[in-house]
Amino acid sequence: MKPYFFLFFYLSAISLAAVNCPIDKSDAYPFVVKVRFKDGDNGCTGSVFRNRFVLLAAHCLKSRNGETKKVEDVEVLGGPDSKKRLSSVKQVTLHPQYKSKEDNAFDVAVLELSQNFPHEAGFSFQKVTEKTPATVGGFGVSTLNGYKTDGQRRMGTNEVGKVTPENICLKKALVPPSDKKMPKGLGCIPSGQDSGSPFIVDGRIVGVYGRSYQVWHDDGSTEVETCAVNLSNPVIRNFVESFGAVAPSSTHSERTH
Repeated sequence: MKPYFFLFFYLSAISLAAVNCPIDKSDAYPFVVKVRFKDGDNGCTGSVFRNRFVLLAAHCLKSRNGETKKVEDVEVLGGPDSKKRLSSVKQVTLHPQYKSKEDNAFDVAVLELSQNFPHEAGFSFQKVTEKTPATVGGFGVSTLNGYKTDGQRRMGTNEVGKVTPENICLKKALVPPSDKKMPKGLGCIPSGQDSGSPFIVDGRIVGVYGRSYQVWHDDGSTEVETCAVNLSNPVIRNFVESFGAVAPSSTHSERTH
C-alpha cells in the first residue's frame, strides 16, 4: 500500500467525508451550530457558549485575500438541520496571535451574536490524556472525497490518540475506499467544513477542530489524523475565558465591527 501524496485540509470542499458520524436526529448537541459565509467560501462549524458567543476556528474567518471577514458576511444557523437562522453577528474576534492557517496553535476565534441563543456549551480546561473517549462531528461534507453537504449535524464518538500542549489529535485512522465497508472501531472523523467543531469529553468542550493530516494511498484508502486546538493551553484558555466562559472556570484580539 504505497502512499502517493500528502495534504493538509482546512476548509477544502474536496476532503475526507464525515466517516461514521450519525445524524443528530434527537438534537442532542443543540449548541453545535453551522457558520455560513455570504462571500461564497465554504462553511464551518462552531459552538455556542454563554448563550451569546460562538467558538470556532480562526482560519474560518479569513477570506481568500487574507482579510478578516466582516460581520455582515457571516451567518450562524442552528438546529440539527441548520435551518434556523440565529441573530446577526455583532462582532468577530480572532486570537491575537493567530497569523495563518499553518499556525494551528492559535487557530481559534469567537463570534458575538446580537441576541441570546437558548443553548450553550460548557468547557473543560483540564489536560486530556491519550485513549480518552471523545465526541466529535459537525455540519461537514457527507460523501467520501466529495463536495456534498446536506446541512445535517452529525456527531459521533472517537478516541484521543495524541496530546501536545498545542493540540489534541484523534487516533490515526485508515479509511478504506468508498466502495469498501467501513471497519469496526473506526470512529467518527470530522471533515471539510467541520472546521471549528468541538472535541467533547465528558460533556464539555476540550478542543476546537483545526485541521486534518491526510495521506492518500494508491489503493484508494486514506490515512488521516484529525487535530484540534487544545483549550488547556494557557494562552488559548485565557482567550476563551476573556469572553466569560467558565467550566470549570474564560486578551484582546483582532476585532471587526
